[in-house]
Amino acid sequence: MPIFLQNSTIDIYLQGNFLRVVPVWSFQKTRKIKRVDLSENLLTAIEMGAFEGLVELTDLNLGSNRLTSKSLPENIFQGLVSLQKLDTSTNYFYDNYPYFQSEISKVRSLVKLQIDLDRRHQIDKSLCNLLKLQDLGIFAPFGQIFSDNLFQNLKCLKIENFITLRGEFSRT
Repeated sequence: MPIFLQNSTIDIYLQGNFLRVVPVWSFQKTRKIKRVDLSENLLTAIEMGAFEGLVELTDLNLGSNRLTSKSLPENIFQGLVSLQKLDTSTNYFYDNYPYFQSEISKVRSLVKLQIDLDRRHQIDKSLCNLLKLQDLGIFAPFGQIFSDNLFQNLKCLKIENFITLRGEFSRT
């Protein structure tokens, strides 16, 4: 992580830098950060406390990395009280999808969420905690067909925009 950040830094774009780990206190010098883009790296781990103190963070992009549920310590998103946009798409969270969804469900301020989903899993009821969620983007393997059953737990939410990317939605 960059060590040269100034206190006035608001946006951090680190996409495509071959980063492997987000260490603890990565952004401790810049508490006013609103956007962090860590997409398109080689991330396999996010250490507990990596996002500590980022109470003004509104947009976090972790998409297109090598993250698994084991990469995310419990309560990793705790304290991100202003987070509105979270992109975790194109990662490997299939190893423990219920745990992954339960961690996301703790971010009550989310308005926009992008996640992966395959036919072996479904949207967990824990996401009903995301009462402010309006936009949901689902990334899936090309040609995957979704059924209504896959999304039955979304009835608790008032999603305004639902997008599937690479997969197809089928009413079966």
